[in-house]
Amino acid sequence: MKRILLIVLALIACLLVSARQPERGYRGFVDWNNSFNHYYNNGWIPTPKKELSYYSGISTSHGYQINPMWFVGAGLSIEHSRQEGRYILPVFLEGRADFKWGIFTPFADLKAGYHLTDNGGPYISPSIGYRFNWGRKVGINLAIGYAFKFYSIDCIRYEPIPGSINPIRVVDKEHDLDYPFCLRLGIDF
Repeated sequence: MKRILLIVLALIACLLVSARQPERGYRGFVDWNNSFNHYYNNGWIPTPKKELSYYSGISTSHGYQINPMWFVGAGLSIEHSRQEGRYILPVFLEGRADFKWGIFTPFADLKAGYHLTDNGGPYISPSIGYRFNWGRKVGINLAIGYAFKFYSIDCIRYEPIPGSINPIRVVDKEHDLDYPFCLRLGIDF
């Protein structure tokens, strides 16, 4: 019971702490990204098995704070999943709106660009969050959102190719979409 009470009091204290609005000029972000996604593990099993994959990594973006509300910039992210053995490496432009409603300081941001893995494709990541003041020009950001990653994979068929040791032939490309749920914790400066 004490643990639950401490968690509730910590959440209330976090909501009562307001952050200063960002000032005009340079602004940078460093985030720790965590993404959760379901994928089908076909392996050698005839029936695909749905499993949860976890991606973790960092991102950074830098740009210009136009006014206390609007930020524009560009960035780079890298995330890795041990379950799938895959990486996500997007390069993106970012737009962010910092709001101030009384003592509350929520924000919304959108990252849009191109990821460089899995034969490449568009990358879009909207999120919403809350900014906590941590010193004069530094804030801590906590956000939730999604990361839509379009990609293409080679569809292959195993068939004998005359005069070849390797019986694999690429037939076509299949286009797909990953959309993991994301949690981000970061700082802005």
